[in-house]
Amino acid sequence: MPAARSNMAPIYDVPTAPQLHAFTIAAPGHSSPEALGPDFLISGKPAEGPPPVGVIAPGDVSSEGMAKKAAFVIAALKASTLKLGGRWEDITGVHIYTRQALGDALKVLGESGLARFDLALVPGDPPSTGADGTPTDFEADVRAVSDEVTV
Repeated sequence: MPAARSNMAPIYDVPTAPQLHAFTIAAPGHSSPEALGPDFLISGKPAEGPPPVGVIAPGDVSSEGMAKKAAFVIAALKASTLKLGGRWEDITGVHIYTRQALGDALKVLGESGLARFDLALVPGDPPSTGADGTPTDFEADVRAVSDEVTV
């Protein structure tokens, strides 16, 4: 999908109307031999696989359940990174979307290398559910950008 997005339902400071919180654009840049790799943003990946996998650890928001969800999502994000021609070590930021306590998911994030920089927790409900309506409870996105501007 060419447009990266995450449709979160925040649990704090809930907006009264639809809002745009952030966006990412691609613009011509300057490459050099020292450039690490391509810039990219991989949209929010929920803790859900294609059938028959379904929601990972459905209904389990224990520390162990959240670790299972995080491990699945990280593996999927790594695979997408490689498909884009990116390198996992080039990632410069990650957003985690959940209303649950992370518990052992933090250990999984640390072991993956994602806890070394801009790790942002967005307290909210991921927009996806399983076929039976079971919430996914965990979603993440990753990015590798050479120039990040906050306005």
